[in-house]
Amino acid sequence: MALVALHCLGDCYGGVWPMFKYLHGVDLEYAGIVGAVAIIIGQGLQPIFGLWSDHGYQRRLILLGTSLSCLSMLLGPIGLAEDTLGKPVAYGMMFAIMLVVRTGQGLFHPAGTSVAGNWSHARRSTAVATFIAVGMIGMGCSQGLFSQTYRLTGGNTQW
Repeated sequence: MALVALHCLGDCYGGVWPMFKYLHGVDLEYAGIVGAVAIIIGQGLQPIFGLWSDHGYQRRLILLGTSLSCLSMLLGPIGLAEDTLGKPVAYGMMFAIMLVVRTGQGLFHPAGTSVAGNWSHARRSTAVATFIAVGMIGMGCSQGLFSQTYRLTGGNTQW
């Protein structure tokens, strides 16, 4: 249950970029570049993280991946400080945050799927399907939850 909850949480945090860039008014070209590069690098590292998982680091990868995914909540404060930081610095920080978030998801998924598949040898497919489905539910809820949080806190999404 904890693993499934972490998957829901991690995917919920990982899906906020499309809503943030809309609410904050990030340039669409830049938003596309950030989204594409962060996903390609962060998710592209999954085979390496899968090797680490196979060598006994599953729990560490799951906890580290979830922790890194939660950093997406810092997008709001970066957006609020854009005038103070300057657009190039703020946009660079947004890119760095999204790269870390996507890398966190890349850390989490191979280890989490492996652990889910080992829950029950008789029901391996059901366990993995449940793991995936709850992650997708988290991703589906992410933009609505982030949007409400962003509006209710005036952009202070770290709270």
